[in-house]
Amino acid sequence: ALYSIPDAHQWARFCYYADRVRVLVHYDSPNTNVPFDDDKFPRPTLILPSVWFYLKQLSGDRALLPALRELQWMTSPFDTELFDLLCPSLQRICVRLNPMHPHTNAEWDAHLPLLIRNVAALAPELRQFEVGAIPSNTLRAIVPELHKMRHLRHLAVDVKCSSGRDMDSQALSVAELDTLEDLQYFRLGLAIEDDPRAAPSTITLRTLHSLAVVDSRGNQEAYGLSNTPSLRSFDATIRSRNIDPNGYRDLLFAFTQQFPDIASLTLTLDEGGADLIRVIEPLHHLHALRTLSFIVGEAYVGVSSAEVRVLLERVPHLSSLTIDFSSTMTRISNSMPWTGLLLHLAQFGSELTEVFLSNLKLSAYELDRALAQTVLAQPNTQLVVLVIGRVTHGSPLDAQSDLAKCAVLVLRLFPNLDPERCRACPPKSYYWETAGAWNTILTEVERLRSMTGTPMDV
Repeated sequence: ALYSIPDAHQWARFCYYADRVRVLVHYDSPNTNVPFDDDKFPRPTLILPSVWFYLKQLSGDRALLPALRELQWMTSPFDTELFDLLCPSLQRICVRLNPMHPHTNAEWDAHLPLLIRNVAALAPELRQFEVGAIPSNTLRAIVPELHKMRHLRHLAVDVKCSSGRDMDSQALSVAELDTLEDLQYFRLGLAIEDDPRAAPSTITLRTLHSLAVVDSRGNQEAYGLSNTPSLRSFDATIRSRNIDPNGYRDLLFAFTQQFPDIASLTLTLDEGGADLIRVIEPLHHLHALRTLSFIVGEAYVGVSSAEVRVLLERVPHLSSLTIDFSSTMTRISNSMPWTGLLLHLAQFGSELTEVFLSNLKLSAYELDRALAQTVLAQPNTQLVVLVIGRVTHGSPLDAQSDLAKCAVLVLRLFPNLDPERCRACPPKSYYWETAGAWNTILTEVERLRSMTGTPMDV
């Protein structure tokens, strides 16, 4: 530690340790509530930006942290200390805008393009760059600069709720993003209102494998701006307040036409209302689809056992399925899946190896009927992981017997289920229980298996 102006010995010692720093995480304030990767890095001791400025004056032309590979930084307009830490060894930079300092959009418009230009010049081998959450109109200011980071493989630009001037399709199409020839992952906050068909050109990203979009407008034509022949994973979060009941279906149809070869699709509905049967109608066009995640945020979308059956019939080759509607359960409890869903997973999801379901409702009547049908039902021997976030009961009086019957049903339908792997899966949200009724069911499955000696071919 340096407590004053260092002498030659102290400076040599500082440089010795500075050469070994690989990751630096900076928070603007020790009281900030905006974390970076807290699971990966604990909250660090605060070093004021002015300290880095002073140290850089001492180091002269020498890089302050010459072996630095990852930098996470919370910035404000007129903050230039970040530039003192940029060096050729950097591989990843994650920038967040400090919410504690409410600067104007004009200030961000001036600061962020300057930041990106400096990153491109001083960290030329950068592979991963993330910035957020920027004002939506500031996207106009930085998009023309992004192509200067030519070796990027991972690019994420997260936008706050849309306000003011939004990004238009013409500006996006001429931003030279197609010069990012190594780009494999791209996440972008998008709010396009103009007609993309009038844009002068499409954006060709030949190496892009994964695309994630947070769409605040639901403009179907916007997805025609891209040409992504290698795309295999698409993640769309729809936050359009004006979307009508058929809008989600039309958007999904646009996705299937623009990205017909994707193997993984995540669809998050955050606004409006929709009929699940209508939403999933276009999925049968995605012949390569193997992983599907359907997440209901603030939208009003019921998910019943019958609707999940239709989904499985339309996409019969899924290997992984996630259905999470936990954040809306107070509004759609009447359309919650019942026990019959487990039968559908066995009968119509024969290629499924993992399933994540936020809710399942049990009742003695449904369980008895499902157990009777297992005599003729073909078990799913491929399913290894089944995780249910929360199990509820039609009658609390039958709770214990319901769990015991459900364990028997699970063991009959999914004989190769691995309870340990089920428990090892992290919860999808705070709503998912880690030691609730589903864990009790898994424990009972293990007990029954030990008694009967049912093999597990994993």
